[in-house]
Formats: sequence, structure tokens, C-alpha cells
Amino acid sequence: MTTPDIQLKTAQALQEYSDAADLIIAYVTWLGFDLSFQNFDKEMADLPEMYNPTNGGLYVVYLDEKPVAVAGLRRFGENDGEVKRMYVKPEARGHGIGKLLLTKCIEDAKALHYDTLKLDTADYMTAAIKLYTDHGFTEIPAYRFNPHAEAKYFELPLK
Repeated sequence: MTTPDIQLKTAQALQEYSDAADLIIAYVTWLGFDLSFQNFDKEMADLPEMYNPTNGGLYVVYLDEKPVAVAGLRRFGENDGEVKRMYVKPEARGHGIGKLLLTKCIEDAKALHYDTLKLDTADYMTAAIKLYTDHGFTEIPAYRFNPHAEAKYFELPLK
């Protein structure tokens, strides 16, 4: 059995942004939520601006050269970062890709001198919640509006 080739790239080229967009659409489809309350259409139209290197980045993971996972890091407020759209395709799970993405987001948030790193998820995403809490995130009250009752919010102090 061969070891899979896993590469994490920070989106810079048009193809990487396109791959990220496709993965985010797959994620939203999988979620089954209408994300218009988060200005989702604007986010998708402005991915390079929304997840710019000055405030974070947009990360794509390739498994054997196929795009299989995505996560975004962006500024949230003056001194905080936020992880958004973290998703690993079901067929790529079990390779540590979620941990790889989250670790990258945490490292870059620290390098950007954020005080905290925030994220939201749904209560039924138990594997994701375990990943977050294993990395030191704790549940907090809502820090943004979300009309879905299953939304949960987490934060990691970075200082």
C-alpha cells in the first residue's frame, strides 16, 4: 500500500481559488443550510479579498493531486481571527487532513498576532467538535448571528 501524497497549499493561483470555491460549494451542499444570512454570495465572489494573506489565508489540501479539503482564516474584529468553511470531503477523511488544516489556521493566526481564534459549527458535527476541543478550543456564547439552533461557537486563546 502506498502512502498518499498530501499537500496543503495557500491559495494564490486562480486554479487554487477555483478548487477552494468548488470545495466550499460541496461543503455548503453537504450542510444543507442556506447561508445567505452570512452574505455567502459576496464571500464566494470575493474569496481572494475575504481570505487575504494580510489577515489569514485560504488553504486547500490536495490528496494525490486532487483537491479534497479547504479552510479559510480571516480577521474577525480588531484582534481576533476566525476559521471558516473548514471541510474535508468524506472520501478523504481518516488521513489527518482536518488536523493539518486546523494546525495551519492556528499557526497563521498566531503569526498574525491574533488574541483569539473563533469558529462556529453545528452540534451534529461531532468529529469536528472533537478536533477543535482536542486543540484547546472551548465552547463560548454566540459571537455572531446564526438562525440555526444547532450552531455552536468555539474559541481558542492564542496569548
